[in-house]
Amino acid sequence: MIADSRTPPTSALERVIAKSVNEWGVRYRLTDSERALLRGRSEGRRRRTTRRERDIPPRRRVHRPEGSAAQMSEMATDILALVAAYVDAVRSAVRALEVQLGTTALLGAVRVDRRRREGSLNANTNYSFHGVGCRVTRGETTLDFDFGPGGRVGGFDAWRLALFAGGDSRRFAGWSDSDRVTLALRSLEADGLIEAPRLEPSPHLHYLTPAGEIAIAAITIGDRRA
Repeated sequence: MIADSRTPPTSALERVIAKSVNEWGVRYRLTDSERALLRGRSEGRRRRTTRRERDIPPRRRVHRPEGSAAQMSEMATDILALVAAYVDAVRSAVRALEVQLGTTALLGAVRVDRRRREGSLNANTNYSFHGVGCRVTRGETTLDFDFGPGGRVGGFDAWRLALFAGGDSRRFAGWSDSDRVTLALRSLEADGLIEAPRLEPSPHLHYLTPAGEIAIAAITIGDRRA
């Protein structure tokens, strides 16, 4: 394939290729041999498809257990809502702790002065640092989180999500079961919405992928419209 920034694409195939690479500032033009090769493959693929369509009998409707697809969709929506609420709460807590302790290097500060490991953010909110994380309690809600590499926030795991959900049983009914959360997180990871990069000092944490962030934004917009 030869790079040519002067000649515009002349076929549908070339236009697709050009569109996919234009963001890199390059426009590609196929040689005659490459165009013939791709055309031959395309025609052969159409012939094979036609033969298969003649040989395949009419498709039968497959019975699915009642609510299976809907439940999976609902489960994904619910667990993403829980993840979003947890991550937002962690970020808010970290900002409050940074103001309280007067530094963004929270773990370093409490290791230097152990007297700062515990305290209160206000009359109803207490905090206690542990290991590579912190626990913040407010009423019946317990927010426990660990920092990622370089003080990264936004990580979560099944146990911490379930613990957080237990503080708001009406909003997150059924999600205080860590086994259920574990299964839901596996589904999200399989769908590419979260990832577990196994990064020290907290290799157990999952993080949202860009696709997960988009999914949460879509859920939020849908809730606003409802």
